[in-house]
This record gives sequence, C-alpha cells and structure tokens, in this order.
Amino acid sequence: MTFYKPNAGVILQSQKDDGSSTTWVFDGNKWTLLLTASTNAPIMSGGTMATDDATGNVIVLDYFGSTWRWDGWAWVELAVVTLPPRRRLEAMTYDSTRQEIVVFGGLSGDGQTQYSDTWIWDGQTWIQRV
Repeated sequence: MTFYKPNAGVILQSQKDDGSSTTWVFDGNKWTLLLTASTNAPIMSGGTMATDDATGNVIVLDYFGSTWRWDGWAWVELAVVTLPPRRRLEAMTYDSTRQEIVVFGGLSGDGQTQYSDTWIWDGQTWIQRV
C-alpha cells in the first residue's frame, strides 16, 4: 500500500485466492476498484510498493524478485538486470531529497536470513548501498 498523488489516495494491490489480483484506491472515505489495462499484475504476497514522486509511478518489488511499474492505468513488469535477493517484510519508501526509492532489510523466504542491506531504485535498476 502506498500514497498515490494523482488519485489523492492510497493504492492497494491485492491478490485473490485464484491468483488474480486487483488494484484499489482509498480516498479517505471509500475503496474504489480501479480498472486497469493490465491482464497481469504483481503478486503482492510478501511484496512492497512505493510511489516514485519524480515520475508519478508506483514501483513494486514483489516477493519473487520482480519489479513492476504502475502508471495509473497499467501494470508493467520491468526487465531489470540487478535485483535484491528475494525477501519479505522489507521496508520501502521514496526519498524526496535524493529522488529515489529505497528498500531496506527484510527476511529471506525461509525466514533464516535477516537482511540489513539497502537497495536504491534509480528508475532503471536496483543498486545496492551499504
């Protein structure tokens, strides 16, 4: 879930038991299902998202290590060369000073590894920072 300025609301990507997913916006009063041009969307089980204020796009890093972009109309899976290791329970936000999305920490899929690393989305790929 993330705040999305163009809709002045909170965006939520949810997954149904059948594997399909839906995108919703909450305007402070009610949830509204958004119709999208996408036939596919990120699987959000264990994933995280943030709005890139510089572009207005929502960026998703899903549990399977895929990166997605939502432009207000369609979800697109991005072809990214460098990705963080698969993880869950990570934190993700937009750094307005540096104009980049930051991912920190999380747990490996099996819960055996606790990550304390930082990754930056520069609009093209993920870059590991100390």
